[in-house]
Amino acid sequence: MRQTEVTGELPAARNRSVGLAVTKRAAEEMGGSIEVDTQKGAGTCMTVRLPLAGETEAA
Repeated sequence: MRQTEVTGELPAARNRSVGLAVTKRAAEEMGGSIEVDTQKGAGTCMTVRLPLAGETEAA
């Protein structure tokens, strides 16, 4: 196995938000949701909510 050092930044559009889109779809398929709260200069908070086994949204 060879370790390679990566320097520089990836192009801005490359793979942007792909993981978030997959997470959103998975959460929704399980009856949950994802919330994103961004504060300029402070960062981003992502909250994934999933129901407990046996619970429904109507409960």
